[in-house]
Amino acid sequence: MRAFIDAQTLLHQDRSRVAAVFAPARAEAVRLGVALRLPSITPRVHGAQVPGRARCDWPWRGPCISYDGKAMPCCMVATPDRINFGDMASKGVAAVWNNDVYQTFRERLSSESPPEVCRSCAVYSGTF
Repeated sequence: MRAFIDAQTLLHQDRSRVAAVFAPARAEAVRLGVALRLPSITPRVHGAQVPGRARCDWPWRGPCISYDGKAMPCCMVATPDRINFGDMASKGVAAVWNNDVYQTFRERLSSESPPEVCRSCAVYSGTF
């Protein structure tokens, strides 16, 4: 999945080329009265003053639970082999939600060194 996403991203494309394709698409959407949502090609940079919840509030709102009960920070992770905080099915929701691994993840989301899984996320970077 990661290889596919990396191959499809517009972040490394020539911005003027992307803008040249997006402009007529936007104009046509307006002409047709259709809502069009295009990705941003400029990633949002989070400074130290931006708290974790303002960057992405998923890890505070609720877990994304995999088919086998593992808690992940959000649905953008997709599969628990990338990152998970424990098995809510066997250990219980409260135990995993409040464990040290989850708490450390939330703290790192507010830091200068956010979790790697977040740094590569389109929601976190504002490009989605």
